[in-house]
Amino acid sequence: MILKVIDETGAVIAAIQVYENNYDGNVSVMDTFHCKTVETGFDTIFGSNDQEVVVQIKRGE
Repeated sequence: MILKVIDETGAVIAAIQVYENNYDGNVSVMDTFHCKTVETGFDTIFGSNDQEVVVQIKRGE
């Protein structure tokens, strides 16, 4: 899966390529664009058993 982050003008400010191995449910970050992977873990937003990836985007990058 590719997650693309755009600003209000439609310009791409960051992107992350994530792969989930459905056999064992592990999430792997394959590549990033203008962002830094901070951590991987389990869902802290919705409270599900899904894994999540937290990324940090620095302004001006």
